[in-house]
Amino acid sequence: MLLVGAIAVPNMRGACVNWNDVSAYWTLTTVARSQDEFRRSGVLDLDGDGRAEFGSFRELSGAAPARGGDRVLRPLVLSGAFRTLDAGDAVVRPGYRFRMYVPARDGSWVAVDAEPGDASADGAERAFLCYAGPNDWVTGPPQH
Repeated sequence: MLLVGAIAVPNMRGACVNWNDVSAYWTLTTVARSQDEFRRSGVLDLDGDGRAEFGSFRELSGAAPARGGDRVLRPLVLSGAFRTLDAGDAVVRPGYRFRMYVPARDGSWVAVDAEPGDASADGAERAFLCYAGPNDWVTGPPQH
């Protein structure tokens, strides 16, 4: 009986780690779909050129109005679970932390929830990055 318990515990731990990985994958998929819906809504167009930008976690979840205005997207495209950010401007989900980036004016990437004023409107019309890392992860995107 004790031997069975010793074998089952490592298998359950593996299942837990695998579940977190699967959950992270689906979270990233959900974020990508939400970004597409947010951008298609046109709620955020900082430079007024008719091409909307990608948003932050707080904008996608309705926790904050779109940058540069007071419009909040309705219906929301991302659940309320993404409204609260930790001290590192990341959304914490089981096993992983997620950070959202858009191109910055200087050509690098900026954490849009942390420093929205540094975002490039033209760059944010074309691209966003959502990084997922283990809960003890503290670094951001690679520097070029």
